[in-house]
Amino acid sequence: MSAINNARLFFHHQQLKKQLKAKQSPRLRKRVNLSSAKTVGILFDATELDNRNIVLKYAKGLKSLQKKVTLLGFFNSKIEDENYTFKHINLKNIDWALRPTGAEVNNFMKLPFDVFINADPATKIHSEYIAALSNAHLKVGPCTENTYCYDVMIDLGKSMDLKKFLQQVDVLMEKTNTKHEAAI
Repeated sequence: MSAINNARLFFHHQQLKKQLKAKQSPRLRKRVNLSSAKTVGILFDATELDNRNIVLKYAKGLKSLQKKVTLLGFFNSKIEDENYTFKHINLKNIDWALRPTGAEVNNFMKLPFDVFINADPATKIHSEYIAALSNAHLKVGPCTENTYCYDVMIDLGKSMDLKKFLQQVDVLMEKTNTKHEAAI
């Protein structure tokens, strides 16, 4: 890794630590699972059409369950396009220290989601930044060494299949904070 990349990562981590410390109060956590959640935020890599379609179908399914779903897609390019049905950012929104910037990112991080899902089986530095600073009660994402990003992490091994990842999200979220009948 070059000295420039090391410097970028150093400043990225320093700014993230500073932002996490600057949060006024600790994140409110409440018992929540996918069935009890009213609001869901989904961050996803929108670069590939297939992935966009999978996430849009997943979001549509959540909306049919009376969930308010907010999407933020990331395009791995600098091309601007306004013809999408979801909020999105691209490489122009990633600064020198690899931090996502802009109004879309800031608004998304401020929303008080019941559940935040990083719908990308591969961990990325800019998505971890958004996840770490999100105001969600429960954060779900891919397995990473940075445990401060998520409350629930999903590891698919070498498989990077988005459909399998979202299926695992559903399975784990059904088993999270379930209420059981008292044993007699």
